[in-house]
Amino acid sequence: MPFTACLAYVEVNYVVQSKMVLSIRGYLEHNQECKDAHITWYPPQSVHPEVFKVALAQLKCGADITEVQETNLCMAQAHTYPGKPSVGDFSKSAYHWILRAGDNRSLYCQFNWMHGVCTTTAAHVNIDEWLSPDSPQYNRALANAVFHYRAQTTCEERLKVCIATSEMREAAWKYAHCSQIILDGTFGVCNRKMLLFIVMGIDEEGRGILLAFLLFSAPTKNKQTSARYDAEILTELLREWKLAPRTKNGEAVTVHAAITDTDLMEQNALAAVFDNIWLLICKFHLRQSFRNHCNRVLKGTSPFAHDLKARMKRLETQVVQTKEHTAFLAFIEEEREVLAAFKHSLVGPETLDGLALIYSAQEHLDYLQNYWGREALWQSWSDFGRCVAAVRLGCAVERVLPTTNHLESFNGVFKRKHLKRWQHNGKPL
Repeated sequence: MPFTACLAYVEVNYVVQSKMVLSIRGYLEHNQECKDAHITWYPPQSVHPEVFKVALAQLKCGADITEVQETNLCMAQAHTYPGKPSVGDFSKSAYHWILRAGDNRSLYCQFNWMHGVCTTTAAHVNIDEWLSPDSPQYNRALANAVFHYRAQTTCEERLKVCIATSEMREAAWKYAHCSQIILDGTFGVCNRKMLLFIVMGIDEEGRGILLAFLLFSAPTKNKQTSARYDAEILTELLREWKLAPRTKNGEAVTVHAAITDTDLMEQNALAAVFDNIWLLICKFHLRQSFRNHCNRVLKGTSPFAHDLKARMKRLETQVVQTKEHTAFLAFIEEEREVLAAFKHSLVGPETLDGLALIYSAQEHLDYLQNYWGREALWQSWSDFGRCVAAVRLGCAVERVLPTTNHLESFNGVFKRKHLKRWQHNGKPL
């Protein structure tokens, strides 16, 4: 209502339990302007507690906000909420029963509070409160699962939280000790500059088994999160994981083989932590690197360009299957001779375009030979490397992992299912 300088008010004091009125006082006379005034704005109605109760139960079961809104609309229209007034009395209700966009924030705040997460407090402060024994918010179960923690107290420091439950530590002895592991990183798990690396083993049936989560922050001034990690910090966290399951008979967990993507920093860290470990590179990521370089240097849509790209693809398949380095070099040299013959066979007005394509194909051969063809690196991605790993693991070559697909698949489920249930309208945590 508009301001009319009316002095009318009432103050009632009563006992909450018995509703017994203790006193009533106030000024009960309205002025004429107040009597003639009309309501111009109604106070907002809050959501009925039963609506939030049903919605929170859905979120707890993994439903997304769309499912919550659909259920809410159906129940409101069918008048199936406990305490919801009939159609004729709906306008007299002190609450509103259909969730609005502005109610989502309150809903997610309550959902997080159910799990002890205060979203108004900085994330690193919450973590420190949960893991500090002197804090009233200390979470013993969470603290027992964290085997390495370093708080970020200055801008130069990094937050480090490494997680492995007791079951994961036992699995490290069962599936990683004297066996093979997968190491890979995933980014975009939250809206802060955090990097997450995951260690995974393989059980008797060939299924991926989680062994550890290595979570740490990127430098404060860094813009691209995924570009700011090095072998040093990975070495530190992997060494902590190596000791996390404790020693048995004075022996720590020893890994005989590991597979990563084409990021050599991961391999350097593994080599620094585990003595005599045999390192493999995922064939999928390897072929992806081959393809990306070929597409970058060998461009064109002519039949000759398509033919050269097909030849490069066949060559890449051949070199991956090599078991001797001399065979790898022989395949490269044979392809160089074919390209040289193509040069001499070019005639007509398309000679210049053909020469340009041949030089591009030669550039790709140089890339394969000078970078991936170095013998120490060739051993990690060729069939030779898998044969060596099989001997060290005491298993058939078919049991040696050719790709990091187990971990890549988990990353997809982790982000699209497990993290999604905590997200607000699909936004990063």
